[in-house]
Amino acid sequence: MKHFILLFLTLLAVYLPQSNSNAQPIDNDWRLFDAGHTEYEYFNDVYACSDGGYYACGMAFGEKWLISLNPEGAERWRCFGDSGSLTSVIESDNGDAVCGGSFANREFSVFRANRRGEIVWQISYGIGECWPVIELKEGDFIAAGRINHRGAVIRLNDDGDLIWMRQLGDSVNYPVFFACRETEEGVVLAGRNGRMVEIGGRERNVSTAWLLKINFDGDIIWDRRFEGEDGGRADFMSIISIPNGFAMVGHMPDFGLSLVNRQGQLMSRTGYGEGYARGVAQFRDGGYIVTGYGDDSFPLAVRTNDEGEELWRTNFSDRIREPDWHPIVYAVRSVLVLEGERIIMCGSAPHPDPVRGNDALVVFYEPGNLAPQIFYHIPEDTILTRLPGDSVRFIVRARTREGEELHYSWHFNGRGAGNDTTAYIGFPAGGDSVVTCTASAQFWAAQVKWLVRLRELFIASHTPDTLSLTIRRGSTVEFGLDSVAALDEEGLNYEWTLTDLYNFERENVGSDIRTTVEFLRSGGFQLQGAVYRGDLSDNVIWDIAVRSAILDFWPRELNLSVPPDSSGEFGVIPFNPESDSLIYRWEVDGDSVGSDSTVALRFAWNGQAGRSTYAVSAIVMDGAEGDTVRWEVTVLDPNATPPTPPSIEGGENPTTFGITSVSPNPFNNSTTIRFTVPFGSESAQSAKSAVRLTVHDLTGREVARLVDDRAQQSPPSRGGPYAVMFDGRELPAGVYLVRLDSRGFRQTVKVVLVR
Repeated sequence: MKHFILLFLTLLAVYLPQSNSNAQPIDNDWRLFDAGHTEYEYFNDVYACSDGGYYACGMAFGEKWLISLNPEGAERWRCFGDSGSLTSVIESDNGDAVCGGSFANREFSVFRANRRGEIVWQISYGIGECWPVIELKEGDFIAAGRINHRGAVIRLNDDGDLIWMRQLGDSVNYPVFFACRETEEGVVLAGRNGRMVEIGGRERNVSTAWLLKINFDGDIIWDRRFEGEDGGRADFMSIISIPNGFAMVGHMPDFGLSLVNRQGQLMSRTGYGEGYARGVAQFRDGGYIVTGYGDDSFPLAVRTNDEGEELWRTNFSDRIREPDWHPIVYAVRSVLVLEGERIIMCGSAPHPDPVRGNDALVVFYEPGNLAPQIFYHIPEDTILTRLPGDSVRFIVRARTREGEELHYSWHFNGRGAGNDTTAYIGFPAGGDSVVTCTASAQFWAAQVKWLVRLRELFIASHTPDTLSLTIRRGSTVEFGLDSVAALDEEGLNYEWTLTDLYNFERENVGSDIRTTVEFLRSGGFQLQGAVYRGDLSDNVIWDIAVRSAILDFWPRELNLSVPPDSSGEFGVIPFNPESDSLIYRWEVDGDSVGSDSTVALRFAWNGQAGRSTYAVSAIVMDGAEGDTVRWEVTVLDPNATPPTPPSIEGGENPTTFGITSVSPNPFNNSTTIRFTVPFGSESAQSAKSAVRLTVHDLTGREVARLVDDRAQQSPPSRGGPYAVMFDGRELPAGVYLVRLDSRGFRQTVKVVLVR
């Protein structure tokens, strides 16, 4: 959709000196347009045209009024129609002006004029009013509002012929659409609906804000209603598209901004006090200008950041009246943001002659000319954590382009806290506190706000200070909780936990204030550093992306000891297995032994000095990206005295049945499952009939039986740790469950087979 239907109130009429009807510049920013009537004249909407000029539309003493302006804001032509009012205007693809409004006997009407101001066509449909008109990307027009007491949407072709009409909502609730936006799937409409509630024994209609999405054939995709706080009146008067959804303003029941996602679900709502928000536009930095009536019925504008948090506001209540002028009753009704953060608004302002009522008004306004800009504040972070009893020094510096004198006002939890550029504030025990500083110049103001949280224990600083890291596989990174603040520093405990986001395996990697982690696998990881004492705790979480041509490898252990004449499989899983540029190379002591993702190797004893070692390397290239994994394999001396099995009294014997590890996991063809059987006569003698290790798919079907009635590698009567290889090369890729059963004990571990 090409335009905003944005209702806004007056702006600085006192700045308007005596003017005449030829619309000469007033301070190079203001234009008054006199239609020659003795009653109120006003513009409802303004649109920035493709040639740099503007269309503005409204009403002059009960007649439709359309005007064309050049880029400097001077009048090109004006066009009057019969009785009625124009509420919105857009520029069509060929430069014509297309307007919505209410004509003659308050009929829902659409009006089109060419670039010379000549009427091309106008149509009407029933009693009601048309508010928004938009041109679809494919060339047709959508107009919406109310017809015969129901919400109405129509689609017209370029000649003004009706394609379809939809009436929505129950007439008893007086539904109406005030604004709309085109999306890829259809049109989102914003307005007001209602619901019947019982008040004082009688049913009454209470309006609710209405957000509705239809497809391009007029069929409803979704329908959302938003009730006002405490059951009060609610509506949406304006809507704009934002990157992840839509922003609306209206009355819910105060002056505020609502953000919803693309499904119309509320993401946030921020209120700025009592009043009625009528217009919204977005700046290049993502912030908003929200305009409307304040609680005193005088005009109010609020500038926010991209999250809707207030940066500054202005209220013109003290500049509304001049001794010789009538008060401005309704002023600026539409607002657009132009290049350079300039704002164009339209509405009405008092004619210099009180008998003449109001003239229509167009304002070209640059907030930076009047509003103070805060260029420096300490602390820089606006969310602080401190210990109860701490004091904080706050500093703010602001300026205006004109170098006006500024007034600073500090507040602590709503209470005055000083009028200097610096404030010292102490924080006794309690909950969260808010500190604000407002820098004002006459009637414009800018504000910075701090949220101060009081905690008895918290992490004040950490290393690395950034919480998002991208590193190469094989990197070693030191992490630290550099500064921990606590009311009582005795008895603090630390814990570091590394989570592999690929399979969600968690590993404890430290219990001191600092830890060092070597990242041997690529992929995504999270590292949490935590400090705690009793019920008090705080933590920091780093997101770590480890880049490499290699995602995983097996065996995971890089230093292996094997019996003589052992055979085993080595393998790598590439980070991008679908790549057409993958090259594998396996080497043993520098000699090439394979060019696939896996290799089977046999290790013979040939040492003369009590040992023999092999260097195994896997080299993976993916285009220009390359990585290498290296293992050192030591073959045990066959003539050496075998180690004595651990005794029950040794203190390090396994005491329970259980799976201790599965490595690698995920795996390509095979993986090694390690489990323990306890030493000791009673459990050991029963182990032969107690141990069963099986593999199942997710339906529960057994796909492999690895151990049944006996353990491998040593007699089960001796107990001890055991290792079994699971060969999954005949199975499809997917998730499997490894299950260990032993006389009433059952443990299940998830493994992932990849190809």
